[in-house]
Amino acid sequence: MGTKRSVWIFSCFAFGASAPAWAAEPKSALEALARLKPTSGAALVAEVQATEAACRGKLRHELRDHPGLLAEIERRLNAGALEDQKAILELERCFSAPKLRPLLEKALGIEGLTPLAAEIAGRFEDPVYVAPLLATLIGKKAECLRVTPNDPGAEACVWLVYALGPSVKKAGAGTKAEVKKELDGLDAAAHPKIKEVLAETLRSAR
Repeated sequence: MGTKRSVWIFSCFAFGASAPAWAAEPKSALEALARLKPTSGAALVAEVQATEAACRGKLRHELRDHPGLLAEIERRLNAGALEDQKAILELERCFSAPKLRPLLEKALGIEGLTPLAAEIAGRFEDPVYVAPLLATLIGKKAECLRVTPNDPGAEACVWLVYALGPSVKKAGAGTKAEVKKELDGLDAAAHPKIKEVLAETLRSAR
């Protein structure tokens, strides 16, 4: 949808905080966890970036679906500052789609996290995320019909509708039919971007 992965990072510092310091990649899972746990704010963003790089590089096998990383994400989602919650969710490349699903499902229900959680779910392009995305959207459908671009809930609505597209593309016929059924009527949404991404998602659900 044209939104870059790193865009949200810069919003963390819009009120005078300094940019995140660079952090070297951890050399082990234990080191990654030890560095992630005590940090917050800009330091956490830097550590997440370093850990995520390790998940794509030398530690890709050791960190894959690591229970300690899952526990750290859950801890932050249960009690953490919103920007720290956003930062920790960017560890998504360390996980398979099914393993991260319970935590992303939880994040979808946290006000302020819904847009990012939906975006991340869409990145996986996996049908396992159709159900939680659809359930969240159904709960917001009335709101999504009336929001305008300047309304607080607009971003969540746009990302929920959009993320269903890549998620449903490889799903079975029954799942695609359910998605089309639940999306029915959203073409009357007041927000033009919702209509735009709806058309893309409906094409994926064919």
